[in-house]
Amino acid sequence: MKRGFTLSELIISMSLLAMIAAAILLFVTTMSSFSRTNSVMLDRVREEEAIRKEFDRWFSAVDVEGVTFSINLGNDLVQANTGSWTYTVKRVDQTEEDGGILRFAYPKEVNEEGKFINETYVDVEIESVKSIYLAKKGDPENILPDYSDENEYTFPINLHIADFAFLCKVEF
Repeated sequence: MKRGFTLSELIISMSLLAMIAAAILLFVTTMSSFSRTNSVMLDRVREEEAIRKEFDRWFSAVDVEGVTFSINLGNDLVQANTGSWTYTVKRVDQTEEDGGILRFAYPKEVNEEGKFINETYVDVEIESVKSIYLAKKGDPENILPDYSDENEYTFPINLHIADFAFLCKVEF
């Protein structure tokens, strides 16, 4: 008597193996897509945090008596000016696609008269940022919403000495 598998047993076994292989392939594909999405989201959250942190630091450094701010001047997102000094935040090295660098100019030294001299720069890489806008909060011409959606991040910047606030909107 020969021992072996019947044709129907082989077909059932092959069908079960094909279903298991399909389930594994679907799982791997889903996890790969999920991993890519999470990586992009993590990069975006890191950029949001770096942009907000540096804007807060920059506005704190230039928030002095008598300062005036000019916003959205071409590549200069914002200029702080007291008449004796001007410091800017500008977008540099922007390509046709997204990305580039935000360059924050800070005072490096103070001379004998108490005026800022020289500059130092802090660069923040913004690989996935499409655009950045600033608006004075409460300004009737302000078109920025006070909220964020999935493709943008909006946050307030409050100045204590100059006594007004900005909204910053970052689009991804």
